[in-house]
Amino acid sequence: MGAEFFQRKPEHCSVIVKPIDVPLMRKCLAGKITYIQPQTPDKNLSQLNSRKVDFLVTSEYDISPFLQNTADVRFICGLHSPVVSILAPDRSNIHDLMEIFNTPNITIAIKNIQSRRCLYDILTAYDGAHNIKIVVQSEENILSNYGTEYDMYFDVTVHPNPFFRKLTEKIPSHMITMNKINGGDYFVRPTEMPFYRKYPYYKKHLIDKVTLTKAYLQISPPIANGVDSLHVPTIKSHLILLTHKDVSNSTIQEVLRKVIFQLHSNPLFKGLTPADIGYTGLKKIRYHSGTNKIYRQLQLLSTGDDPNYYKGPL
Repeated sequence: MGAEFFQRKPEHCSVIVKPIDVPLMRKCLAGKITYIQPQTPDKNLSQLNSRKVDFLVTSEYDISPFLQNTADVRFICGLHSPVVSILAPDRSNIHDLMEIFNTPNITIAIKNIQSRRCLYDILTAYDGAHNIKIVVQSEENILSNYGTEYDMYFDVTVHPNPFFRKLTEKIPSHMITMNKINGGDYFVRPTEMPFYRKYPYYKKHLIDKVTLTKAYLQISPPIANGVDSLHVPTIKSHLILLTHKDVSNSTIQEVLRKVIFQLHSNPLFKGLTPADIGYTGLKKIRYHSGTNKIYRQLQLLSTGDDPNYYKGPL
């Protein structure tokens, strides 16, 4: 669709994106934009690879199993990083995922299959946690049955999250920690290393207590290792912006400049640097050639680097 337009100027383009990230795409793309609701990850990639759409906003963990047929898909940049968040009623007395082994028949509710893929990745670090049942339900169903049929709610999200607020207002709740893959800091310990080597698109993250209590007045203080904590140890994963190789270099450069501007103007990007958005853990996807000039100007690529694969900050 977009190739003939993009060789002139971005008068019209199409992008697969969740509704929650449409406002961000309005700031990063120019011209008339057609927003398309995501389907399954493999279908999303197929549409991009065959040029039926021009851009795709997706999470790295979501598409990682489907990269074998992406010869014409290109990486532009990373966007903001939603964090893994698990909410449980206070009366459950479960504060860390390790404690589920002592609790039979745990049911975790999620809203979409994308969240399920991330949850499965995490549960591999817990030997599969075979006593957990995962159900995909609507917000209405989850809200009605949270604390009864559903023991926990799992999401990969940005805080504040309005749905989390509804759940905490219904039942006093707290956030679950994941000490086995995040012991409460940003340093990857030897015992945690296998998880991050297997899934390089996840990073350790801490949700601070102040953020939680400001966002959710009814949420209980986080508990880590049995005591009150200043943060919830968890993980995060980039949303990334992909395109196909026929979109012009000049268009990609304009898009990338607008994304970099978000580092200084958009709260979603707070704390991120150009090195953060210029890196992806998906080594099978090549960079669009239109990113080379800007990433070299930012000293994220040296003159000797392969322009198709970014190796990290110099």
